[in-house]
Amino acid sequence: MPLSSGHTNAVATLTVRVADRRHSPVDLATIRTITIAGTCPRCGGPRGEPYPYNFYDDGAWLVADCWDNPCGHVDLYNAVLAEAERGPRT
Repeated sequence: MPLSSGHTNAVATLTVRVADRRHSPVDLATIRTITIAGTCPRCGGPRGEPYPYNFYDDGAWLVADCWDNPCGHVDLYNAVLAEAERGPRT
């Protein structure tokens, strides 16, 4: 069952590293550090604790963050990049 927006374990914001491929003509990743809400945009429950994810991209090892939301909703990098660019939710 999804967590309600009244859940008390959520932090206000999370600062995470994500792979941004949106502006690369050849799909190369740039690691960006962004700040997003500490709650799931779909149900308002807390987002999971970020942990490092190492991956190989065009000859270089990069590190981004992953997290598993307890509610089960998945955050895609493009969605959280857009969320960070929009600014805080009201």
